[in-house]
Amino acid sequence: MKMKCCSDTNFNKGFTLLELLIVVVLISIVFSIGGMVFINNLKSFSDFNIGLAEKSLEIGFVNQLSSQMFSKYEGKPTNFVLTNSSLSFYTYYPVIFDGLVRAEYTFEKDENGIVTVKYEEFPYVDGKLGTSGLKKIFIGKYNNISIEVLQNGVWEKIYKHKKFPQIVKLKINSFTYYITVNAQEN
Repeated sequence: MKMKCCSDTNFNKGFTLLELLIVVVLISIVFSIGGMVFINNLKSFSDFNIGLAEKSLEIGFVNQLSSQMFSKYEGKPTNFVLTNSSLSFYTYYPVIFDGLVRAEYTFEKDENGIVTVKYEEFPYVDGKLGTSGLKKIFIGKYNNISIEVLQNGVWEKIYKHKKFPQIVKLKINSFTYYITVNAQEN
């Protein structure tokens, strides 16, 4: 009878320490790359959400302003006032109160050049365009904002008139929006 002894085949059935180390290192590399991709995707998604929220505020502001100007009121001697730091006009499109209101937008620039836009409205037609009250609604903060009006073919940054301008050009950050105002007589 032949006895089985330890043969070379019995020793080759397992893994060597070197082989295990190589597999562990390869798995670690794969998970490291996967983790970096996952973290970068999360960061990109977060940046996208922040950008989307900022753009939503911007478009909401433009939409509100467009609706208010379309519902204009020109029954006073002065109905529209644009200065370097404010925009005032009468509108039938209120945000807070009912009926005809005086809409006031203010533009406050801080030491870093960031412009904060605030809105308030007064529930009466008082002939006091360009004055502000105590309660303001935050519209947004923008790196750059400018408003110009087109009147008789000329872009103006300062405008005070009974009539609303023909077109309002609103630049916010790197985008330019044009708001057309109904030019028909009341």
